[in-house]
Amino acid sequence: MRAAILHPVGELPSKPFTMAELCQRAGNLASLPVSTLKSRRRGRNATYARFAIMYVARRRKPSATYPWIARNMGLRNHTSVIYGISQAHLLIESDSQFKAFVDALEAPYALQEAA
Repeated sequence: MRAAILHPVGELPSKPFTMAELCQRAGNLASLPVSTLKSRRRGRNATYARFAIMYVARRRKPSATYPWIARNMGLRNHTSVIYGISQAHLLIESDSQFKAFVDALEAPYALQEAA
């Protein structure tokens, strides 16, 4: 039996990507400009898209620390990222539209499982 490979904080192996690519993809999916995603606007669509970006970045990019994500998202500090990721976890469990958005956002970065 093969031993399971554990990834800290739910991280999964993925294809390489940049935060700019991830933000652009999220903006396209949410029909929002990247400038809105990186702004301090608190509308629901922008906020949910930001939560999804933070969640996918942390999950799919092993080197993504909370401060690194915050800097790339234009946030003041890492605690905003911690909060955003915790909200994303809650939304994934309770909101099927948010879960579908996250799935669509991270789909291009997932590695295909060996059959």
